[in-house]
Amino acid sequence: AFCAVGLFFFANTSIFNLSTTARTWVALEWAKTENMQRQISGMLAAVLSFVGCWLTQKWFLGVSWRKIICATGVLTSLFDSIPQFCTIFDIIRNQYFYLGEPLTENVPQAMAALVSTFMINELADDSNCALVAGLMSLGSSVVPFK
Repeated sequence: AFCAVGLFFFANTSIFNLSTTARTWVALEWAKTENMQRQISGMLAAVLSFVGCWLTQKWFLGVSWRKIICATGVLTSLFDSIPQFCTIFDIIRNQYFYLGEPLTENVPQAMAALVSTFMINELADDSNCALVAGLMSLGSSVVPFK
């Protein structure tokens, strides 16, 4: 079970951290976002990450971790695609609409991170808890592309 979960962490991080190098330039050139707006958006994203953790602790602790990880991956990709496509294809090129996307994708990402932490805690016992936490963190940190 340990090797399967470790492989899952590596594959999950590898697949869901794919992004394009054009993302930054779409925000700067087409959506015309400014640094202050991006920083405020980042602070609000931290608050929404807290909301995602709270939602998971309140209502989703009884749900299968596979369902939560799958649903959060799909929701994050879906939330990311809407403002990207609308900005790229010149439907809506508003900086506030574009910066709303990182806010909404932080809730499912926080839920997935919390479930992953719970999964690591379930795998570890008293004699190997640091080893398990370290190996799982290493498996999700050493990805071929980020």
